[in-house]
Amino acid sequence: MRYQRVKFCDVYYLADSIWKAVISPSDELILETFLNPVGDGFSSIIATPSRYTTLHYFINGYYNYLLDEFERKAEVDTVIDEYEFILKSYGIEIMEESDKEIVVDEYGWCEEDECHYHIHNDRYYPFYNDHDEIYDILRSFMPIDDIVNTTFQVLFNDREFLYCFNQKLAETIRMLKVADYPEILEKDGVLKRSSLPAWAKRGVFFRDRGRCIKCGKDLTGTVVTGEVVHYDHIVPLAEGGTNDPTNFQTLCSACNLKKGKLLTGTSDLYPTYWEMG
Repeated sequence: MRYQRVKFCDVYYLADSIWKAVISPSDELILETFLNPVGDGFSSIIATPSRYTTLHYFINGYYNYLLDEFERKAEVDTVIDEYEFILKSYGIEIMEESDKEIVVDEYGWCEEDECHYHIHNDRYYPFYNDHDEIYDILRSFMPIDDIVNTTFQVLFNDREFLYCFNQKLAETIRMLKVADYPEILEKDGVLKRSSLPAWAKRGVFFRDRGRCIKCGKDLTGTVVTGEVVHYDHIVPLAEGGTNDPTNFQTLCSACNLKKGKLLTGTSDLYPTYWEMG
């Protein structure tokens, strides 16, 4: 298992928003927009396991959508405060306090360079046309890839969420036709099978703590020897499931046989850190 430094600033709010958008969506159109296989590069992500998963893809699109909505509805100083807070949390400095006094008129106009300035927290934010230019500057420094990946780490641990997420995705995949996607479909609405690479197996194995998610049997070989790990599709390919790492879980041989090839689902069996009482 590889360790890396992670910041959780803004991540739990984003993870909660995405959880609600998937589990109980208030706007199905928004959900469909970010789970659309026609999107650039998305068809290859659902067909073969990629480190940049379907969930990464969805989180990225949904987060940028939330930021757009925030900028559209909030006051400019509220937006700047929020972005400055996030950037500061990640140790990113973008606008140092000005060394020289910039003389502006009552409208924030500077005669020297024909530029408007918005003064906030003793920083001068330049813009020529409207405040969207200030937002563009701040967004360009936002560590969006880091925020997306950290949010993925939080949501990837929730198999019930992954089940719902892949069910939503399956609704779209079942509508795809071989005539339009011959390179990825076995038949209409069913993707070709793709093997899970070693790096993805490790990720799923560590997430499930080396246990069968149905019965809790040890699959590490340290307690019970000779048990084979089965990497099972949470939503089967035949039901519109993907080969994405988010659609896999670990099962023992017995539970995999009981489940069969067409049954979807996961379990709410999780290890706890200690007993209460």
